Amino acid sequence: MESGKKAGNLILLLWLLMFYACKPESPVTSFITIDLEKTATPVNKDLYGITLEEINHAIEGGLYAELIQNRSFEYGLLPLGCQYDTTTNCLQNPAGWSIPFVRPNVIPGWHALSEETFLVVSSGYPINEHNPHFLYVQTSYSGRGGAVAEGFSGISLRKGEKYHLSFFFKSNHYGEVSVELRDSMAHKPLSESFLITPIWEWVRMEHTFTATEDMPNATLVFSAEEGTAFSLDQVSLFPEKTWKMERNGLRPDLMEALIELDPKFVRFPGGAYVESYTSSMIPRWRETVGAIETRKPLWSIWGYGTSNGFGFHEYLQLCENLHANPVYVTNAGMLNQRYRLRYDEMKNMNAWIDNLTSAMAYATHPVDSLYGQLRAENGHLAPFPLSFVEIGSQNRGFIYERRYRSFRSAVKDSFPHIAMICNDTLRLFDDWSDVHYKVDVDYLLSSYNAFDVENLTIRTPMSFVGEFGAACSSHGGTLRAAVGEAAFLLGAERNPINVKGVAYSPLLGHAKYSSYGVPAIQFDASRIVKHPSYYVLKMFAQNQGDELLYTSVDTYKKALVTFGRASVMLYDFNYEVNDIMLNEKPFQNTFMRDTRTYITPLSQIKRTLFKNIVGLNQSYRAPYTDRTKPEMASQGDELKRYMMVGDSMAYNYSFSAKIKCTSNNGKMELRVRDNGLPEELSNYIALAIEKNKIGFYHCAGSIERLLAGTTFSFDTNRWYTVNIKCEDDRISCFVDNQLLIDTTVFSIPSLISVATREIDSETIILKVVNTTYHEEWASVNINEGRIENEAEVIQLAGRPDVRNTLDNPDVIVPDTKVVKFSFRRPFKYLFPPNSVTVIRMKLK
Repeated sequence: MESGKKAGNLILLLWLLMFYACKPESPVTSFITIDLEKTATPVNKDLYGITLEEINHAIEGGLYAELIQNRSFEYGLLPLGCQYDTTTNCLQNPAGWSIPFVRPNVIPGWHALSEETFLVVSSGYPINEHNPHFLYVQTSYSGRGGAVAEGFSGISLRKGEKYHLSFFFKSNHYGEVSVELRDSMAHKPLSESFLITPIWEWVRMEHTFTATEDMPNATLVFSAEEGTAFSLDQVSLFPEKTWKMERNGLRPDLMEALIELDPKFVRFPGGAYVESYTSSMIPRWRETVGAIETRKPLWSIWGYGTSNGFGFHEYLQLCENLHANPVYVTNAGMLNQRYRLRYDEMKNMNAWIDNLTSAMAYATHPVDSLYGQLRAENGHLAPFPLSFVEIGSQNRGFIYERRYRSFRSAVKDSFPHIAMICNDTLRLFDDWSDVHYKVDVDYLLSSYNAFDVENLTIRTPMSFVGEFGAACSSHGGTLRAAVGEAAFLLGAERNPINVKGVAYSPLLGHAKYSSYGVPAIQFDASRIVKHPSYYVLKMFAQNQGDELLYTSVDTYKKALVTFGRASVMLYDFNYEVNDIMLNEKPFQNTFMRDTRTYITPLSQIKRTLFKNIVGLNQSYRAPYTDRTKPEMASQGDELKRYMMVGDSMAYNYSFSAKIKCTSNNGKMELRVRDNGLPEELSNYIALAIEKNKIGFYHCAGSIERLLAGTTFSFDTNRWYTVNIKCEDDRISCFVDNQLLIDTTVFSIPSLISVATREIDSETIILKVVNTTYHEEWASVNINEGRIENEAEVIQLAGRPDVRNTLDNPDVIVPDTKVVKFSFRRPFKYLFPPNSVTVIRMKLK
């Protein structure tokens, strides 16, 4: 009987083996080949870094652990050269650009304890000349009053933990003042009281509170009995538990999040923040070091104030703590070019150059030098390892190039060992060029090969991507955004010679304030949430390997067919446009806008803005420009004029116009599939027309990638008929019925992959991005190599539109598991839809 049972089990086993042997295999649609025989290239170990900028309260109210907003009472004071617009509650800079501002009679971060309390920002007898304003508090004779500090949308308290308070105080009355931590309504005490007796002159006071309850949105209250008056300045509150328990320190949870990214460089103090909007608000390093009460607060380009408590010295110290190289960004002597162009005269450039070179001396000179001694007085004897400086951010054109060359000459003379980073329009081969890929997801997906050698020219400089990401697109913060960003990063990884660094932007942001894009890390007063973009950065930075292996991917590619209107862009006075036709008919549904604003219906445009208003069979020209000023004739935004025609949902059509070149220089564009959105949200295909050449570019944000081009000579003062045809993935250009360019749009592969090897552990690291919305079976073959049957898999997958939130921070997080492969080679692996996967395989 026992032998019969064994025979039955054997028959069952044979049947199961036959069943699985005959079962049809899942179809393999992609093939990944890793060739260990071909020469490997060293990976760029310094590729991944971070950009820290005062944007979205990333520093003030975020990484910088100060709990009091507007501690010096300098916010809300109109910057020099600006005007306040009462109808919009905005300030206007000297060029007419509007920035959100504080309403009159509002003190940011503070309010009165009672209706009868009188609060006013005063400037009589300040604590010093650097911070000329302070808060004057007058309580009424009918009850207790005082001043309430709200913090940054609340002050987070933990029961039993300590909080260090410091402030300057004086009083002209005999009444006693009490200071306490209270609840959000400023009623219930959450600490002991600190009592202050009258003091007639400014005195700095300190006290340490112990919180009696947990409270995510507490307040700090200065209160007094009726009829008392007192003054406050430099009111500061820090938790004792900062990172490494440092005074004037950093928020621990945000700092730990940065450490996990293992950044190799820190680009600071930003892009647009450095460019600013008026010269008085440009950050200068000298005004951000030394005693806190002597630092100059600024009203930033992002519409809120910063105390500069986290200044140049603290940024350098942060880099040292992170073991990261500092990349210091300085103003190039010009304001933000995305809006109306303003610049300093070249004769004043020495002051801006000195601002940079003295900062470099502060960081790098020995302790026995002038600036080295100042650094030592601020707590750091040894020099900081400053290796890179960047001149400006997203600057361009002749105006910028002249200024950059002046900076470059001065830096190379005094600091020849420090590398220079220019902005993306210069072609100085010895310097790196900062290119910002802040675009939509599809453009990132199609940019997986943007840095491949075959897509670059011999004159293309080495790229430094100081800012990238899909944070500002409609997908910002979702897994879909992270997938697009991962595809772009793999393109950077496989080109270690051409790409020197990449940094996500914006990295940090306070969730309780209006935000520019969706930062990779969001937070409120007590919590943080890491979005999928953060996890991609972490996964890739922690799994770089040592050698870049030859990897080929055979997979399906989908054409990137976008949609949008046709449009005309004139940059200057060098071209005229006439007889604009859409599908061989006169255009309708016309829109026109100044490039500084959103789309405006033609009927709302003031005709006085244009020398010739666009209309049926009317010519279209940019306004007259003073040709005696060559700098004003460059491609500044104030010279651009832009017109749109047709259906915003169209993608197949013909678009034609007659053009005439009136000068030997200049450029214009006829655009198709133009979404009409400004700045980082823009996306279109441009036919760029210049005197002796013509070409198609796919443009998004500040990026333009060449599709195809050719030489063609446009004779001056002669009319040409230019026709563009869009047919699915094919774009064609005809000039006077002659076909000049016939090309296809970029494509998006189903799978994008890079493989590296860790030498010490003999581990192959395979990174794969599935760009599709379906599962993708792939065959993975490792030529001339054998691997163990077990591998570690780190995977980010899920619904493409899902975001993590402060209340649910773990909706989309990486999943780490061990998988077993079959004995057959090559092995198959199922990549989930819309996923990012890292597979670590041990070599035998």
